[in-house]
Amino acid sequence: MATREYFSIFDTINTTAEERRRRHVLLLVNAVVLSWIIWCIVNWRNYAALNGSLLFREILVDFLENLVEVVALVELSIIYSKIIIRVFWNQKRTITRLFLQVFILSLLNALSSLAIGELYHLIYPEEQGILLRIFISDFFVVSVLTTTYFVSFLISRHRKEEEVRLLSEKREREQEIISMQTKLDNLALRTDNHFIFNSFSTLGGMIRTQPDDAEKFLQELSEMFRYLVRNGDRKIVSLRDEISFTEHYVTLINYRYDGIRVSIDKSLRKINAYIFPVSIQQLVENAVKHNRHGENNLLTIEILSDGDSVEVRNNILELKAKPADGTGSGLKTLGERMRLLLGKKISVENDGKTFSVRVPLIYEEELKDESLDY
Repeated sequence: MATREYFSIFDTINTTAEERRRRHVLLLVNAVVLSWIIWCIVNWRNYAALNGSLLFREILVDFLENLVEVVALVELSIIYSKIIIRVFWNQKRTITRLFLQVFILSLLNALSSLAIGELYHLIYPEEQGILLRIFISDFFVVSVLTTTYFVSFLISRHRKEEEVRLLSEKREREQEIISMQTKLDNLALRTDNHFIFNSFSTLGGMIRTQPDDAEKFLQELSEMFRYLVRNGDRKIVSLRDEISFTEHYVTLINYRYDGIRVSIDKSLRKINAYIFPVSIQQLVENAVKHNRHGENNLLTIEILSDGDSVEVRNNILELKAKPADGTGSGLKTLGERMRLLLGKKISVENDGKTFSVRVPLIYEEELKDESLDY
């Protein structure tokens, strides 16, 4: 919005230049007519004592003087309003500031009235009632009318700026949601592709080495893919469903590998909470992938209830050679999803003997956000 628009007290919401000119003229006409009516009421005894040409001359002179005074006071008041707006506009908008602006405008109008009165005294020293007339009819009317326009402008422009600010904030929130949604979709896609690749790789290996167990493996795998399809568009799932999904995965890895023992705390099924899809399974998969396991190396993985989070803990049996994707990208992906969607963090601990990850649970009262589809 251009700064110059702040310098017209006739500019309110959705006004055009033509409308502002019309309001300006209307202010002048109203001020002249009202001040003249007030002066006629105050000065009626003087007019009643005159008649004929003297009465006409007196009325005409008074009207012309009143016209010049009012127009001068109105235009000066508009200039003062522009200056006040320039000085105060960027300050915090409060009721106190509004009253201060109105007081300053009224004070400046009063000083202008005094100045015009003194000027008339210099021109017409015999005119004793000119200052009284200016204050009674001109100053009062001009102050009331220009202050009304002034306050109307401030309120209207404040509302206009609030609407612009709210619209801007809404657009920023929409952009943030779109950006967050894009990031989450990309993260979810990366997770799903990773899991799919590993699942089929495992199945391919079993078909070659354990054909008798391949059918059972495929049944378990189909249950897992049914879960993925059913929850593919969801940001969160119930903890019970995620535990069941993880149990299917544990069954699959027990077909494929030796030396892995996974224990799941039964109390987890009793917790009425939510978690990201594939999050617990992914942590179990990471433990399997990044540690030795076999007849002489027992990898123990525990899935526990830990207050407001789920803890996945395993003993550390380091591999001689790290896997190609051993940068911890899966854990980073899970942490990024948690941060983007809920602003929470996962907790990772490694004391050299035990590796532990705690994933915060999501409860019913946190599900007010429409972006959390469940």
